[in-house]
Amino acid sequence: MLKNKVGFVFIETIVVACFLIVSLMVLYTLFVTSHNNELRRLRYDDTPKVYETFYLYQYLESYQLDDLIQNIDNGTKYEIIYPGRTDVFGNDALKESILFESLWAELNIQRIYLLPGSIRSILECPSEYAGICSNSNLISYLNTLDDVNGYYFITEFANARDGNSCKDDDCVYSYAYFEVRR
Repeated sequence: MLKNKVGFVFIETIVVACFLIVSLMVLYTLFVTSHNNELRRLRYDDTPKVYETFYLYQYLESYQLDDLIQNIDNGTKYEIIYPGRTDVFGNDALKESILFESLWAELNIQRIYLLPGSIRSILECPSEYAGICSNSNLISYLNTLDDVNGYYFITEFANARDGNSCKDDDCVYSYAYFEVRR
């Protein structure tokens, strides 16, 4: 018979405690990974934002968007569309810029980027992409994309945490793209 049952109970307690600790550590890492993936999913290529980007692309395609793509082909490394940029609309600049700016405000758009499909060369951050590389949120998003034959039409949305329009300090940036094939 066992005379010393206290030692056995002590070792059994240590083994069970170790098992519980390892199990909780595994559950914690799974939760953190799942949580981070969900945050990334919400910020990158959220379905409503993809649709907004697609329809925005179709709207701009009916104007001078092909000229901007031609600029990239002729040596401009990228194009940034921002509020007040009127060369996108050609002859209808005044009328369309008013509509575009109201659309811009309604969708909480920060910028629209027209980038070449060679994302890896942009991520190396040569001097000609200094304007792109200075935006750390955009660089994080570009790391999720692959190189394509064509162009990326990327929309940067800036919302407050509650989903409304934001001020400078409380913005949460999200991105969506449309692949422009040529």
